Formats: sequence, structure tokens, C-alpha cells
Amino acid sequence: MEKIAESIKLLSERQEALLKESERFDLLLNEKGAWTRAQILSLAGFARSQTGLSEETELVASRDLDGLPVFMKIIGMAGRSMRNAAKLSERNSRTQTKGPPLSEKVVPAQKEALQRLMQFQNALKEEMGQIALAAKAKDNEAEEKQGKNTEEGKPTQAGLGTQDRKPPSIAQLKLLRNLQSELYDRTEQLSAKFPDSKKMPEDSRREMLNLQKDQREVGELLEILLEFNRKNTPLGDLQ
Repeated sequence: MEKIAESIKLLSERQEALLKESERFDLLLNEKGAWTRAQILSLAGFARSQTGLSEETELVASRDLDGLPVFMKIIGMAGRSMRNAAKLSERNSRTQTKGPPLSEKVVPAQKEALQRLMQFQNALKEEMGQIALAAKAKDNEAEEKQGKNTEEGKPTQAGLGTQDRKPPSIAQLKLLRNLQSELYDRTEQLSAKFPDSKKMPEDSRREMLNLQKDQREVGELLEILLEFNRKNTPLGDLQ
């Protein structure tokens, strides 16, 4: 988990750098009212960098988070936002020299990706803390049993009477609940902005579909995790 935390920290730093690059592009646009052809070519390189970062982020989820479905979901959402930012930043050097600025759609997608990474980091830190506390409690229990058996003249066995179990993941449960609440609020805001779904712009329609998909998946994960906590099943068995 420490290795994963370090990987996500580096990804976050690179995402922050790309966010600053977006702001720099918009400064150039504001100064001259249009991008030069060279700047639009630089934007293409920027989009490739953002796409590459999304692929690395999604690789972390598939490679390092197997058996931790909540963490896989939040990192997957970060990768998707990065891909969206990359796609929205593409410009035609002949027809889009004057805009729209990246602050309109690209920057919000980048900030959402960064927010997901931060949510992951905070939850992972809490998860690591819970595991450390559980390990310490287990060690204390083993020491107490060993001392008691020694006093009674009984043979000692490491871990006697204990089970090698991971504790219920409260960190993941809290992350899911917060995510579920956030997705619900965003869905309500979008519905209020476009009460007639037939008149909803295409980009907003795609956003609504993604929100609905995320809500379904988060709801399913929440039910699984609540059931897991109820049965006190080892987290490693949760698929």
C-alpha cells in the first residue's frame, strides 16, 4: 500500500503540472485573442501527455488494486476524467485558433481527476492506519496469550487462538458513501439545469449517462461492502 500511495502521489503531481499548463495556454489566448499554429501544436502534445497519464493511472488500478474494488473504482474515475480532459483539449489549427478557452471544459475535467486522486490518497492513508492498528492489536493479543501460557506451563504457539484476518474496511465504506452523495448532488444539479432531457446538450447528456452509470456501480459496491462488514469476511476475499 505504501508503494501504491507513492505511485498515486507522483501521478497527482503530474496532473497538477498539466493543470498549470492549461492555465498557461489560456493566458496566451487572453493576451492575443487567439492561439498561434505553434501553440495549437503544443496543445496536441499536451493532449497526448494527458492521455498518457490517464493510461498510467488506469494501469495502477488494474495492476495494484485487485481485490480492492472501491479503490479501483475511484482510480478508474480519475483516469476517465483525464481522458475526457485530453479529448476536450484537442483543437483544429485552422478552425479553432480563437477558443474556446481550456478553462471552460478541460480544466474542470482535470480538477475532477485531481480530486479523485486526492480522495484515493486520503482513503488509502486511513486504510493503512486501520491495518496498522489491527496488526498492533493482534500482536498484543498474541503476547498476552503467550505470557499466560508460559505462566501455566503450557506450550506456546505463535498466533494461538487468533485468525489471520483483515479488518472490515471502514475507509472504503466512508469513501463510497461520500462518493454516492457527491454523484447524487451532481445529478440533481444537472437535472435542475436541464429539466427537459430532450433539450439537453450532447456533452451534458454524456455527463448525465456517466453519472447514472457511476451511481449504479457505487450503489452495488456499497451493498457488497455493507454485506461484507456485516459478515466480517476478510477483505481479501471481496471480489
